[in-house]
Amino acid sequence: MTDPVVESNVKIKPTFPSITFAFILTLVTLFVKERKNSKKEVVFNFKHIISQMKERLGRQTMLELYGCKNEYLNDIEFIKIALLKAAEIAKATIVQQYFHQFSPYGISGTVVITESHINIHTWPEHDFAAIDFFTCNDEMEVEKSCKYLQEVFEAVEYKLNSHDRGSMAIIQRLGGAQTLNHHQ
Repeated sequence: MTDPVVESNVKIKPTFPSITFAFILTLVTLFVKERKNSKKEVVFNFKHIISQMKERLGRQTMLELYGCKNEYLNDIEFIKIALLKAAEIAKATIVQQYFHQFSPYGISGTVVITESHINIHTWPEHDFAAIDFFTCNDEMEVEKSCKYLQEVFEAVEYKLNSHDRGSMAIIQRLGGAQTLNHHQ
């Protein structure tokens, strides 16, 4: 078995969250220290590790809440508090928030998180709320946060769906892998 070849003068800027990148750098450091201690030549192919990191850019989870307590769905302060608490429960890092109340009723809001976003749209006239979590951090506790939202809105019924977003295989096949870190 041959070792991978070192690519010289390569600046690595991750295309995935910096937490994941830091974890890999820790593993690389341990690997390099172990290799140096055994006095073997240190070689490492960073592109190989980065390409194996993620199969997707993120995951989208959509929560539909039916039969919600009507007055909650048109209370902008209640919704702000609920979404910020949901972000906290999910272990997200809040960056910004924006909520808008429509006339005569309904609210849309976004909590921008380092990991991506949490959105809500309410239809008080139908006792319904649609909530969307998009995250590029698999360590977030989105399901726990969804359970909290189901309870706090007193939903009679709910529907939860998730799917992957941003296939890395397609991105790489099309040559779209960039060396930029968009999470700063």
